[in-house]
Amino acid sequence: MTYAVDTNVFIEAANRYYRFGMPPGDWFWELIHAAVDEKLLTSAEKMREELMPAGDELTDWAKKYGDELWTPPDANVLNEVRDLVTWAQNKVEPAGQYLQSAVDEFASGDVFLIGTAAAKGLTVVTHELSSPMSKKRIMIPDACAEVGVPCVDPWAMLEDLNDTLGE
Repeated sequence: MTYAVDTNVFIEAANRYYRFGMPPGDWFWELIHAAVDEKLLTSAEKMREELMPAGDELTDWAKKYGDELWTPPDANVLNEVRDLVTWAQNKVEPAGQYLQSAVDEFASGDVFLIGTAAAKGLTVVTHELSSPMSKKRIMIPDACAEVGVPCVDPWAMLEDLNDTLGE
């Protein structure tokens, strides 16, 4: 399987479970690096922008990668993004489900991750959970389900990558 990873996976890893330079952090970051090298893992270029303001060790890590991790949008991705934004916009209250602010937030970031996955046949990885009744936020798993993009949690990805790349 090939994955498109949400920034919350990297943020949670760096801040909680897999801190840089501490076991088992080394295993996690080496596995991520190997998966990128083998073209089994990517993220949308727009996701990289979410990591830049922090100016921390994760920011430094993210800066080391170019297009091999942070995929720029091509015409196919932009078509998927457009379709996803149209879908979300059609679900704005009062006739629909979401507040306009939810659609605006979605259109400025997560839509690029899902659009990349849809255009390239990838599985999205996120810590987000489905919340189909949410009004204030479009959750990644719900948008993925809308367009038929598989979505898993980080643990499923790690298990698969460890089986695929592990010794």
